[in-house]
Amino acid sequence: TDNNVFTISSNQLKINASPDFETKNSYNIRVKTTDQGGLSYEKQLTINVNDLNETPTNLILSNTSVNENVASLTVIGDFSTTDIDTGNTFSYSLVNGAGDTDNNVFTIS
Repeated sequence: TDNNVFTISSNQLKINASPDFETKNSYNIRVKTTDQGGLSYEKQLTINVNDLNETPTNLILSNTSVNENVASLTVIGDFSTTDIDTGNTFSYSLVNGAGDTDNNVFTIS
């Protein structure tokens, strides 16, 4: 059912496009080998796609405003992360780089 996803070059099976476990976790192909005398053998094979941990795709802060004169350690908002891998857990930290000029004003708990 998935022969069109693959190409055979000499004795190598090559996939035509990068697979994605979350979209399709296995492929079914049927391959035939033929000897110089024209005799052949066919076999159905299953190619399994390994699920790798992929990079998160977004970081969201539930609130990006704070009233003036609030007490120290007032919660501003909650972080959440978008990631294609279900079941992952995340940690958060303030880091150096572009946009870090006010990191020293905040803590993450």
